[in-house]
Amino acid sequence: MSEPSEEEYREFVAKVEALPRSSKIWVLPIFAALADFGGAAKPKEVVKHIRERTRNLLSDGQWAYALQKKAINFSRNALRVHGGIRADVKGVWQWTALGERYCREHRDEDMSFPDDYPALPAEETGALDMPLETVDVTGRQAYSVPILRILNKGPRHRGEIIGALDSVGGLDLLPGDRRLNREQVPIYRMHAGWMLSALKSDGHIRNMGQGIWEITQAGKDALKRDEPAWDVALYRGVSKARVRPLASSLRSGTGPASDTVAAPSQPDSADSEIPVWDVSRWKDCRALISSDAYAAACRRLRPDLGPTPDGLRAPLARNLILYGPPGTGKTYTASKIAQSLTGAMEPSDEGLFRILQFHPSYAYEDFVQGLRPDLSNSGVSYCVQSGPFRQLCDDADDDPERFYVLVIDEINRGDPSRIFGEALFALEYRGQTVSLPIGPPLKVPPNLVVLGTMNSVDRSIALMDYALRRRFGFVYLPPDLEIIRKLHRGSKAAQRSVEAVEKLNQWLERRLGREHMIGHSFLLNPAYPVDERRSLDVLWEADIRPLLEEYLFHDHGGFAEVCDLWAEWTARPAKGPDDAS
Repeated sequence: MSEPSEEEYREFVAKVEALPRSSKIWVLPIFAALADFGGAAKPKEVVKHIRERTRNLLSDGQWAYALQKKAINFSRNALRVHGGIRADVKGVWQWTALGERYCREHRDEDMSFPDDYPALPAEETGALDMPLETVDVTGRQAYSVPILRILNKGPRHRGEIIGALDSVGGLDLLPGDRRLNREQVPIYRMHAGWMLSALKSDGHIRNMGQGIWEITQAGKDALKRDEPAWDVALYRGVSKARVRPLASSLRSGTGPASDTVAAPSQPDSADSEIPVWDVSRWKDCRALISSDAYAAACRRLRPDLGPTPDGLRAPLARNLILYGPPGTGKTYTASKIAQSLTGAMEPSDEGLFRILQFHPSYAYEDFVQGLRPDLSNSGVSYCVQSGPFRQLCDDADDDPERFYVLVIDEINRGDPSRIFGEALFALEYRGQTVSLPIGPPLKVPPNLVVLGTMNSVDRSIALMDYALRRRFGFVYLPPDLEIIRKLHRGSKAAQRSVEAVEKLNQWLERRLGREHMIGHSFLLNPAYPVDERRSLDVLWEADIRPLLEEYLFHDHGGFAEVCDLWAEWTARPAKGPDDAS
């Protein structure tokens, strides 16, 4: 490394001094750790070293807060932007000549942290070096009514919603709900995030952008219907979670914390962290999704090569879009693929498996990187903020031995080419950096898998930008009514429903094309079980008829014809096993 000029070094020091306090306090610990490793180390080695050097300076609660907020990573990112650290080697932090000189000139300084540095409350502070424990938690379905209650008072930011679960939502949290999972996220935050996604999918709430949520009329109706019978006690004693042990100060003697069930004396595979990579976990996915989807994922994603394969003659673009008619299990399939690759059972904002949804107002600045107001200053100023895609790329790059998966639901509802921007190049040429209009270059590492879902009825694949189509593999998921047949093999009502939908799909394919068919998940709605005789009429009135009215809006004759045919098809009894002569 060539020695930097005095002007370059002074400029670097000035940029370090101008960093926000939350990032600046970690600069010296990062460089001190790199110095002890000869100037380059893996992120986990750096973090472990920093903890050893700061045990007398930071409490367990403060350290847990730093980990949860990814404070060290944010500081590293700032140093990389300003030229103090580079990441040329996969999963390794390495100082530059600027960083080495800064460390050399400041190594005699004492590390210090402000007295008011935040700390997680005791019940959220995990013993990070101990096996996971099993605790009782509130079932995640309990979060529905509290979230709707909060949003019924007006739009709220995601953080406000989560912060008001107790006071406004009426969700009396258990001690276990506040504990940290293996990814350093409190259980209640993970469950609240899951419920926000579920309520959005149901049409009960919508995302207004920038993390602001509001309730819809359907959500108000659901709250009015469900609130009288809601009782948090109904969701107690039915769910457990794997969490980090409490700090020793919260235990009585040396036994398990009072809210835990008996923890095993020796950790087994479930007690440890998510395995780095186990190809058998991927093979288990074969039984969870269709054979065509599994085969396509094997061909395109090549999980058998591991998260970060070496020696390939060309970059491996692990990008896949699942498309098909509404209700064919595209999001379900994408989630199962993500779970099998990462080992994470639920998506989370900062975990290995993350999910988001494109919509018409979603922009490049929301997804990749853009200027945002800096609310930490009293004046008007702006700073470069990373979007979820940039954050995920950085996290995956720091952890090359694991798969990271991003699921983009309804990818075609936005303008993917505009939203991805320069990232389209990086998606194909994995491991290569691409310059962005502002901020540091972007690199998409090979261990990041991007899965998209799209309803082909909304927008034909042929209408999608060719540059996008070339960088993604496409897998068609057709309706699979055999699933319903197998689930309800002995039910005449279920067989009757399946036969009617099969005939409807044949008519729709001839009249409108295969993208307008009815998916099998229409028959999996728990609100009207398909094995009940009355459910077929409810299914028609609530789901199928409104959809056909939209499909055949300008074809009044076709709509009248299909209504008559539906009445004819559903009048015929199905041939079930008990009809055999």
